[in-house]
Amino acid sequence: MAEVEKVVSGFAFADGPVFSRLGFLLFTDPPRNRIYRYIAGRPLEVFRENSNGAGGISFDRQGRLLLCERDRVTRREKDGTITVLAEEVAPNDVVHSIDGSSYFTAESGVYQITRQGRVRLVVSDPVKPNGIALSANQQILYVASTVGSRMRRY
Repeated sequence: MAEVEKVVSGFAFADGPVFSRLGFLLFTDPPRNRIYRYIAGRPLEVFRENSNGAGGISFDRQGRLLLCERDRVTRREKDGTITVLAEEVAPNDVVHSIDGSSYFTAESGVYQITRQGRVRLVVSDPVKPNGIALSANQQILYVASTVGSRMRRY
């Protein structure tokens, strides 16, 4: 059996962990308005202050960070600037697809941001969708719902 090791603590609400192929872990603390970077064997560092309440995060294929902020979905470009991808949606979690689009959950459903930047509702049936993931072959979209403790696949 694997041993469990606490690596960091003391957060109001740790959320959205995502591992970078560059060898570090990012996670958010929405109430404290921060994103942290964890590298094993090093002190924890603040990656971004004033994160606009970012919760769910993911990387796109180019290594840019996608963020579900309080009232919008954004992308942190390689030069550090922020590009708004979707506004006024209250997003919760996000996943990037191999086809270049991204999917995110919001209280009103599951949305897709196409490669062309269009935002469209793709699923409206889950009540309060939360976590989201794609299968390894990118053919199945999994959505966790906070109401009813359900996991759905599309």
